[in-house]
Amino acid sequence: RTVRDPVGYRDFWGNADKPYQFLAFCYEWEKCDYGRNSMASSKIPVGLDGSCNGLQHFSAMLRDEIGATATNLSNNTSPADIYGEVAKVTTAKLLGLSDPRAAIWLRVGIDRKCAKRPVMTLPYGATQQSCRQYIMEYVIENWVKFDLDDKLQFDMAKFLTPILWKSIGEVVIAARGAMTWLQKNTTADFMKWLTPLGFPVYQYYQKTKTIEVRTQIAGGCRLLIQDYEDAVPNKVGQRNGVAPNFVHSIDSTHMVMTINTMGDECLAMIHDDFGTHAGYTEKLFVNIRTAFLDLYTNHNPLEEWAEQVGVDKETLPKYGNYNIDEIINASYFFG
Repeated sequence: RTVRDPVGYRDFWGNADKPYQFLAFCYEWEKCDYGRNSMASSKIPVGLDGSCNGLQHFSAMLRDEIGATATNLSNNTSPADIYGEVAKVTTAKLLGLSDPRAAIWLRVGIDRKCAKRPVMTLPYGATQQSCRQYIMEYVIENWVKFDLDDKLQFDMAKFLTPILWKSIGEVVIAARGAMTWLQKNTTADFMKWLTPLGFPVYQYYQKTKTIEVRTQIAGGCRLLIQDYEDAVPNKVGQRNGVAPNFVHSIDSTHMVMTINTMGDECLAMIHDDFGTHAGYTEKLFVNIRTAFLDLYTNHNPLEEWAEQVGVDKETLPKYGNYNIDEIINASYFFG
């Protein structure tokens, strides 16, 4: 019905998580006679997603066995759910509190969706303040479950934020340690380093001048003006930017290494979503793992970064006992 009349049946496909991808699937599914025609040619990219990819990389480079298990770098018999684990730790903390707001949160329930965005964005520069914002959005979205006056929304989000933030730190101890080490060794001025593939990364945040323009339409706007002649380094920007920029330089390296293992297959690569056509998905599934093994067998990203920016390697975070060879059989690493 959707293929015959997509506009008339948009209530069916339009409510999907990714509606236009689902609509494209409907056309493909009809074209292959609903799975009965094995000779049909598919044009849809099949995506393989990493499990909290930034934390996967920190766990691998630190050989952190706890983080590796939590982010599916090990050959788990079932997929690990790091968001659910943080939710469990948060719930346990709430059970030990006498504050009436804790009882309200326990009644509503802390689920993986509440923890997902704060955990997922941690390696990309998330702060406790941004964590509060994500929780606030969750509160607003689920406010009907709280059965409280609307004016209490911010208070409920503010209450949970430090508890959830501390719970994240208890689940991803090594990754947060690596991020702190990177920030501690960040200079206030221009920084540069090379990825394991030799790609140059430049980091320089500068303070900007802000000019407010009042207009008759929409009240006004704020303009950020870059002054390159008299630029002054933004120390806070340099510090906050180094961990996400570093891990992005490493996960992009993994992407390029994976691409280099493929042949003429069409690829659709978006950050930690690696895609190809259905007929080549099994090959990509394997090559994602061999490229990751190659990266962390032949390179030590933190050590190489320390050498390049002039940091004493003796100060590097401690390494765990995770065996990187496990990645080859890690069924839920990307899937």
